Amino acid sequence: MLGREQERERLSVYFHCQLAPDLTALAFSIESVRAELEAENQDAALRLKEVLDRLTEMIEPIREEILKFSALDQN
Repeated sequence: MLGREQERERLSVYFHCQLAPDLTALAFSIESVRAELEAENQDAALRLKEVLDRLTEMIEPIREEILKFSALDQN
């Protein structure tokens, strides 16, 4: 049981401190490039928006897991 708790803590820290911020920064960078492209090339902007949407879908479950880990750590 102690090992499971330690593993949960390790994963929580990894997601919170490393993965989530990097993915969020990547999403903001993609959105910035998409906004610039939108004025020049609608097709490229649309494709980039699709990439951003997929990234956002990928981030959401990670964010939810982090919140679960945080809630468990506070109990």
